Amino acid sequence: SISNVEFLNIGRQSGADAIDISRTTLDAKDLKIQNVTDKGISVGEASKGLLDNVKINNTMVGIVVKDSSEVATKNIDLSSVGLVDYMAYNKKQHYGAAKLKITEDNKNAARIIAEHGSIVYLNEELVPTRDVNVEKMYNSFMKSVK
Repeated sequence: SISNVEFLNIGRQSGADAIDISRTTLDAKDLKIQNVTDKGISVGEASKGLLDNVKINNTMVGIVVKDSSEVATKNIDLSSVGLVDYMAYNKKQHYGAAKLKITEDNKNAARIIAEHGSIVYLNEELVPTRDVNVEKMYNSFMKSVK
């Protein structure tokens, strides 16, 4: 569990995510994430998460869910996110697709990338999926700033 924490100026020297979890359960509430060179929150490798009342400002990507992980969010406030607000995809072939349920987002039309096979809901509506070349993505615009 993480609550009432601020993550500020993450990765300026090395490129980094503010929160990056694998094979765990995350209950995060009342967080402020600001000035991050990579992802605000990255959830992977069969993790489960609940994110509530999280403010993410000035990151490359807001929230990523990947590799058999499941995340539910509510009261997320995203601003000045460079590439995309939310992403759901499969990076490691020995894992399955991601599941993401977004409710009470501060935007009516969040920018979302959902890879085929992933399941993403935005305020109870299923988000269309698309082809995503994850390897190419990580070798180009998702490459860490270092």
